[in-house]
Amino acid sequence: EHAVLLLCVALGNTSFIAQGGMSEAKSVNGVAAKREVSSFTVGAIHNLSKRSSLFGGYQRAMVDDKNAIFRDSDTYTVGMRHNF
Repeated sequence: EHAVLLLCVALGNTSFIAQGGMSEAKSVNGVAAKREVSSFTVGAIHNLSKRSSLFGGYQRAMVDDKNAIFRDSDTYTVGMRHNF
């Protein structure tokens, strides 16, 4: 089971993105325990021209894992894109 919500707003040359979601994996024949993951992401894309843009973002994933294999995580991204 899973659910996702996405919002994108453009202001001038910049687009702001927000996304949230959750997922649930159920126990399988007692081998793997139930796992739940909730996450949210925020980011921005700024167009420098028709072919070049800068982007940056942050994602937080919160994990409830009975096996403790997966843990909470924070991911940051930043970069530049150029389309040839």
